[in-house]
Amino acid sequence: KQGLSMIGSNYDLDGISVWWFTGTKEAHRSSHRWVRKSEKSRQTQASPAEIPWITEQLLAGKTVAICDLENLPAEARSDRKLLARKGVRSILIIPLRDDDRLLGACAFGLTREARLWTAETIAELKLIAEALGGANARSRAVAAIEKLQKSLQAENVYLKDEVRLAHGFAEIIGEDRGLKTCLMAVEKVAPTDVPVLILGETGTGKELIARAVHNLSERRDRPLVSVNCPTLPANIIESELFGHEKGAFTGAHAQRRGRFEMADTGTIFLDEIGELPIELQSKLLRVLQTGDFVRLGGDQTLHTDVRVIAATNRDLKQAIALGEFRSDLYYRISSFPIRLPALRDRKGDIPLLAEHFVRKSAERLDKKIDSISAKMISALTEYSWPGNVRELESIIERAMISSSGTTMLELPKQLQSVASSGPASSEPPGDLSPSGKRQVDLSTAERIHIVGALEQTEWRISGEYGAAALLGIPPSTLRSKMKRLGIKR
Repeated sequence: KQGLSMIGSNYDLDGISVWWFTGTKEAHRSSHRWVRKSEKSRQTQASPAEIPWITEQLLAGKTVAICDLENLPAEARSDRKLLARKGVRSILIIPLRDDDRLLGACAFGLTREARLWTAETIAELKLIAEALGGANARSRAVAAIEKLQKSLQAENVYLKDEVRLAHGFAEIIGEDRGLKTCLMAVEKVAPTDVPVLILGETGTGKELIARAVHNLSERRDRPLVSVNCPTLPANIIESELFGHEKGAFTGAHAQRRGRFEMADTGTIFLDEIGELPIELQSKLLRVLQTGDFVRLGGDQTLHTDVRVIAATNRDLKQAIALGEFRSDLYYRISSFPIRLPALRDRKGDIPLLAEHFVRKSAERLDKKIDSISAKMISALTEYSWPGNVRELESIIERAMISSSGTTMLELPKQLQSVASSGPASSEPPGDLSPSGKRQVDLSTAERIHIVGALEQTEWRISGEYGAAALLGIPPSTLRSKMKRLGIKR
């Protein structure tokens, strides 16, 4: 700042500015600026779009020396009009280049009087402009390196958290035809950048499919960032997705990068996107359409290049009819839908999955069990599995913990009914008994389970002590289920 002031005083100028073009050359951002104290109320900046003739000259590598606005050519009519409105009488604009690339410009202006820019003055100010541009380029390079270091640190922390928090099986198990159809679809869509919508009930392994899409894509070496929409509180979900600036809200003590920024050049997985608040869906749509977003509390438009994979257990078309989901967002994310089969529709895979979970749990729990009894396999196969693969893994793990130390796993008496240990998923419990005498159809069991929770909470749906919290599902999902099952107080 002091250096610019000295230059301004030595050449009796009213303003100096150094600015840099964005990648599209349609906008710029100022890095250094000085205005004579007496002229601060008059001296303002103009964007490249507002001075098209001058911008065209700069793009051609020409220095623009305007001694008097009246001498501008007819094609510079809009430039003359804007400069006159801003009080500029004379201006010298010198392009800043790197080999053949135009990076920005340095402008020297006067508002008090018109001036003839001599060849000697132009030559001297060109040297000054190059020095200012070089110094700024070096500081920008240092800033870019620091930004990259912070980005890598943040990404590293995020990826470590992902590893630490990751759970579930590490490979896709099954021979079912419906599952194989899904995997064939994954192989076809993975190499593209087309958005993918994964549909399926809770616990069917939607995140596993999302990881498979990412791992088979060209972005496999970049991060896969997961966002579990229902678990993010409504008051911080915008900050989590798009980041925030320091001081954006109470407790925002430092700038924070959002998930979309972390996923740049990689993939973002939006799990249970149907639970995203309606007021945020328009902002999400903008990111998906243009890649542009603004951090919470900021005014700078940022850009991200991400491949979007979304998942939901909701009927999004029904949610659209209820006014809970935007139709334009739905059509944006559903370019390539993949529907995962429920576990009850691939019962031939249950023994394979059960054996896999036994081996996995045996290693973690230091158990010597290496097989499952035929009676237990029969019980597992006959059960309707409302909680799908996730519930099966939970049942196997609890059975392993309760086992008496034999090498063959039996189903303990306390696990004959999932209800005896509370719901293992957002769906209703059922009887694991192979006799089938106490089993009821899925819709009836689900209705009984939901009504029981509603009566227990005096028909309160949302809130800490509501039925949705008791069942472990979002309130919107509970309302949808109630409407589908015809449940009324």
